[in-house]
Amino acid sequence: MADSVDRVFVHALNTVKKIPKTGATRPPPSDRMRLYGLYKQAMEGDVDGVMERPSVASGIAIEELQREQDKWDAWNSQRGLSRTEAKRRYIEALIDTMHKYATTP
Repeated sequence: MADSVDRVFVHALNTVKKIPKTGATRPPPSDRMRLYGLYKQAMEGDVDGVMERPSVASGIAIEELQREQDKWDAWNSQRGLSRTEAKRRYIEALIDTMHKYATTP
């Protein structure tokens, strides 16, 4: 079963890579961050032990800091999910997002 989830997950990632970065209607940041968090959980597991939450002490610019914290928070919000479950949820979230925001000619 995990094998079929892996195949569909790879297909989902390839689909996302084909979406133009500009010109298309983009989902709101909250939806994009949810997908990001699920992706990171699926690929790397829990953020704990992988990296600390970015802070001012990390030496990055303030405008970049908020974005990095948002990404860390999105990943951390998926803590505890198995990689397979994170892949399933990523696939479901991507399908939902595409139904909501895809433009049809």
